[in-house]
Amino acid sequence: MSITPREFLERLQERLGGTIGLENAVEQLRGQEGGVAPHLYGTFDGLPGKIDFTLPEELLFEVFLPPPTVLLVRPRSWLDRVLGAVGLCPTIPTGQADLDDRFVVQNIPADQVGRLLTPAFVKLVLALGGFSQFEMTFRAYRLRKEIDITGDYTLDRAAADLRALQAVARFGEALSIGSANT
Repeated sequence: MSITPREFLERLQERLGGTIGLENAVEQLRGQEGGVAPHLYGTFDGLPGKIDFTLPEELLFEVFLPPPTVLLVRPRSWLDRVLGAVGLCPTIPTGQADLDDRFVVQNIPADQVGRLLTPAFVKLVLALGGFSQFEMTFRAYRLRKEIDITGDYTLDRAAADLRALQAVARFGEALSIGSANT
């Protein structure tokens, strides 16, 4: 069955709520999408967020809570392994074999590694499954996935991906609150 990104978001909106919008004001004024895919934004299970087709085959989930630190995690490629062998792939060792063996970890300040990258946090990140990038910026948690909405990527999986990212955000929020109280 063929489905467009907009139709996918409309069906997801029926399940999750939220509002479908266009990416910028010019397109909103014109009332057309042009070349930019729409996004679904709103408060989902109590957390503000957005689900966005950055490409027809790439979905970006965002939860707008400020993380306790910055972090970038992406799958380790064959090129990363080659460059890493000669010291040219800057990855931060976490001490978590499941993460270190399969992913490149970057951007996290060295003094935050032990505080954030606990076994519980790593388990939540691994539960995000099959992502092309997980990132914690100064304002949001972001999960980028390569998907096929005409094939095996379903509305159930999209909802589960959002819930998994929300679990990471809630963990980070608890960590931030805990450190603020100490």
